[in-house]
Amino acid sequence: MSGFRSIGTLRPTRTPRPTRRLLTAALSLPLAFTALLTTGAGSSAAGPASGPTAIVSMGDSYISGEAGRWRGNSLTDSGSRYGSDRAWTGSGYDPSLVYGPTAVNGCHRSDSAEVRSATGTTQALINIACSGATTQNVFRASSGGTSFKGEAPQADQLAGIAAANNVKVIALSVGGNDLGFANIITACATDYMVWYSYCHDDQQAVVDAKIDTAMANVGKSVDEIRAVMSAAGYAASGYRIVLQSYRS
Repeated sequence: MSGFRSIGTLRPTRTPRPTRRLLTAALSLPLAFTALLTTGAGSSAAGPASGPTAIVSMGDSYISGEAGRWRGNSLTDSGSRYGSDRAWTGSGYDPSLVYGPTAVNGCHRSDSAEVRSATGTTQALINIACSGATTQNVFRASSGGTSFKGEAPQADQLAGIAAANNVKVIALSVGGNDLGFANIITACATDYMVWYSYCHDDQQAVVDAKIDTAMANVGKSVDEIRAVMSAAGYAASGYRIVLQSYRS
């Protein structure tokens, strides 16, 4: 795979302008994704003609729906979450009301994940993304992929989906956990809020040490998806892959 842009530097700034640009870009992803899906996935017929047309989302928490934080509610048990969280039962929180059975294994596929907004003529909206997944959890087992949270590698799951459906779009968002994204954000927030300092010196070194391998594995993830679809009889023109690379 080529054409991937490396992650930007972690240089901090004392003005909020870059932060606004980052937030705007992040918020635009679901909108752009939905717009692409509703335009169709190509005119060439491919895959099982008798199966329902399908859109599949793959990857980590950014696309599983967990990163949406239950439609913007706080992750803490205070403030706006009380009375507003759809998981509120009246006496406590039941995550299964939002994540369904995946609340148990921690994949956290939300009923408000972005793929759920891809309404239109597509008959099946399938979410196999899993919170915490890395690129290795996307690869086929035959290519070194590993199971995660009790589930088969996502590319192997896709093989079954592709055989039973006429898959038109596959959306992939993965790679952040390869970089240790959560740990980086935690370190930066701690440095700023507790020590009144910045994280760019130490955390940039963390990113620099991992970025080349992470981006290569994002490319391999796309190649793995293509291999699965080809093996299932799909022509390259019969479906689209949408890569949501939020880290660039």
